Amino acid sequence: MRAKQQNIDLRDIIFEDIKYRRFIAAVISEEEGLVSGVDLLKRRGEEIGVEFLFLLKEGRLGAPVLKWLYLQFVGQTILLPQSRLLMK
Repeated sequence: MRAKQQNIDLRDIIFEDIKYRRFIAAVISEEEGLVSGVDLLKRRGEEIGVEFLFLLKEGRLGAPVLKWLYLQFVGQTILLPQSRLLMK
């Protein structure tokens, strides 16, 4: 008799301890430039459960060391493929 094959995602094992822990993160620019892609980032982030606490407006000039976004999420959000957020 053969053992039943299971599809186990290694990320489920690695992130088990933080799956329901809440995180707050900030994105800080290193160089001066225009803030771009904000609307897309917000839409895609909300689709996977990211809550944006602060977000600069699209097209704003960003200076070095400018905190242009704060977000909050639970650990299980990390388990979602990055492509779902960035490459839809």
